[in-house]
Amino acid sequence: MSWQRETQARLQRLVRQLCTAHEVEHRHLVEYRGWAYIDGGKRIVAGPRIRGYVSFAYFAHELAHHLLGHDLGNTTPADELSAWGYARQLFREHGVKWSNGVSAVARDTLANVLKKANVTDPKLKAIRLLENAGL
Repeated sequence: MSWQRETQARLQRLVRQLCTAHEVEHRHLVEYRGWAYIDGGKRIVAGPRIRGYVSFAYFAHELAHHLLGHDLGNTTPADELSAWGYARQLFREHGVKWSNGVSAVARDTLANVLKKANVTDPKLKAIRLLENAGL
């Protein structure tokens, strides 16, 4: 088995374990983005199929929103930053590589939230916030 398939299988097992441990359902999206929401009283993390580090990052970040008790309909830049911090913690705890692609996703998603909040130069601000947070 190639290292990519081994990594994919390991991350898929980890997602199943985390879903069970935190009573969350993982639903697949076609696109590379993520959502955390409640459906009929059940906590849902929607995101891409787990194929590698970036797709796992979407899952871990959205799971963090549930576990940190964020207002799922109205996350703030602080919520996004803390969700990425929690995701990073999950990566460390489970020995998952925080790749350059994961860093780029964290930066871009945080920059989008900052842009919506009318922050000047949101991408640069996102980079600084993530660096200051050790991400």
